[in-house]
Amino acid sequence: MQSLNIQTTQNVDINYEVANIGDRLLARLIDWGIFVVLIIALSIVNASLQLSITSGLYILLISPIICYDLICEPLFQGRSFGKMVLKLRVIKIDGTQPGIGDYIIRWMFRLLEGLVAISPGLCLLVVLVNGRGQRFGDIVAGTTVISTKQKVQLRDTIMMQYNPNYVIQFPQVSMLSDRDVGLIREVLKQAMNSQNYPAIERLSARVKEVLGINPMMPSMQFLHIVLNDYTHYNFESNR
Repeated sequence: MQSLNIQTTQNVDINYEVANIGDRLLARLIDWGIFVVLIIALSIVNASLQLSITSGLYILLISPIICYDLICEPLFQGRSFGKMVLKLRVIKIDGTQPGIGDYIIRWMFRLLEGLVAISPGLCLLVVLVNGRGQRFGDIVAGTTVISTKQKVQLRDTIMMQYNPNYVIQFPQVSMLSDRDVGLIREVLKQAMNSQNYPAIERLSARVKEVLGINPMMPSMQFLHIVLNDYTHYNFESNR
């Protein structure tokens, strides 16, 4: 099983399990099943209304199928319905959530792969050999597909080894207690395990409020820094 290991600038290792080919193919088959249902439904509607199908109307009718991934992935935090069933999710290689531009790139390359009839075997080979489970669109967008069936492994490397060169970024962590930090760590770990990004945002906002700071950085990165800062602050205080 391939894994994606990310080490943040604050020495926090996050390990994600890359989705295997079988799960990705099965998720796609589920999505195709949805396409078939949509096509049948559209055919029934057309037959009952006896519509005269023009090219413009045809494009309008099939646009939900063409734009399926582009609609689902941003709306459902990197998941289509097939991915939901198989517990898969699209993320950035750095562990953050993709932006709308990343989803557009993935969608455009998926269409391109179909239009130019790129060999499915070639696409499969690319996913297998690059070590990160990326197809062409993922490589360009800097994304991959992970499995959320297994728990995300969060390993705080400085908890095992003190780094004397570490510079505390937020001295306000002195306002926190061991209980506060333990709660932050546990909530963050659970939110990462369930890919609950809104919970991470809420936790980050609450910690910023308590510390009286508002740094301009991603919420997950901020929380990791707070945990590392507190560890070093606590170590220095007890020397």
